[in-house]
Amino acid sequence: MNGFRGVGLTWWRCAFWSYAVLWTGLLLVPHPEDLPFIRSAVPQAIRNGEHEWDKVVHATGYLGLALVTMVAYGPGTWTWQMAGLLAAVAVHGAGTEIAQHWVPSRHCDLFDWLADVGGVALALCLWSAVARLRGARRDDLTPSLFD
Repeated sequence: MNGFRGVGLTWWRCAFWSYAVLWTGLLLVPHPEDLPFIRSAVPQAIRNGEHEWDKVVHATGYLGLALVTMVAYGPGTWTWQMAGLLAAVAVHGAGTEIAQHWVPSRHCDLFDWLADVGGVALALCLWSAVARLRGARRDDLTPSLFD
């Protein structure tokens, strides 16, 4: 099998769990800007937590999490299972925002969560657009992506 799943479903599931653990850790560490790999790889404006960049980081992080979730665990068609996976990613965003209330130097922010949900929605739009460009039927979003 070629395409995304050609590398193996086990690999994608390991990628999902690695991404999820790393992303959750970054969201819950007190001062992520002090981590060496953040300091050297991330522009100063983002490290300083400037408001507009903060939302871009949230949306991009959850865009990635939603995409890897759909590849690793998606059923292959638009079903309630796919909707449930995306809802679980959005709930993860809410959970980390609530948990940040108890993390020094972090705070719970509704707009961060809305950016998280925006990233999930963008992932779904990208997934659907690519599937349609590749000729998938309206109710079947995966086979043409992975065949």
